[in-house]
Amino acid sequence: MAPKIVLLPEEKMVLEIILQGGSNGKRKTETLREMRRRTKEVTKSSLENVLDKLKNEKLIKEVTAQTARNDKVLMGFDFKPSKELTGSAWYSDGVLDLDFVHQLFDIVAEYLSSASRYCTEKTILDVLQQSGVLPADIRDNVGDEEVAQLMNAMRLDGVVTVKEQDEGRFYSLVVDAQQHGGRELASLLETPCYHCPVRMRCSMLQVEDVCPQRCEYFNGLLAGANR
Repeated sequence: MAPKIVLLPEEKMVLEIILQGGSNGKRKTETLREMRRRTKEVTKSSLENVLDKLKNEKLIKEVTAQTARNDKVLMGFDFKPSKELTGSAWYSDGVLDLDFVHQLFDIVAEYLSSASRYCTEKTILDVLQQSGVLPADIRDNVGDEEVAQLMNAMRLDGVVTVKEQDEGRFYSLVVDAQQHGGRELASLLETPCYHCPVRMRCSMLQVEDVCPQRCEYFNGLLAGANR
């Protein structure tokens, strides 16, 4: 029988804060801020010591989030990170797997180039599943949502066209699309704009609440590009 883990009050407090984040976890900065609301004695150094103990005891773990690459996210050891956190199956440790996405791009484009009619997302999912390119550890995590994400990026990149019908979305390859660079696709998937849940309301005219001029993520993206 494994010995019972004994935690000090401060350690219990940190664990409680992290577990409240569930599958979305808690950023380190959030955890420190919440701890300082509860007690003035905590410092960055003391928090790191607590986190080290909790990790060593396998009570918590660190994950890299696609939306917070500069700030580690903490979560309960047995929690599975949400797709919102990791960025779906196309990401590895919170970073877009460029080579993998390009490989998927080529497979889909090759299949569509030989298809005699528009193809559904289910057909494309079957093609990817049967291609053998999906690693075993993510195969079960690739579904309609992931295929829709990939196909929407290809549509925005001008590689495929889509027909919206009551039965669903149907795709075909744009003529000469295979000559189109796949790097634009990967770049699009990396932008916070692509993953924004309110992107359809975004306007450059600033007449809406949602616009690039007021977006902290968009400004951060530009700041990173200018470094």
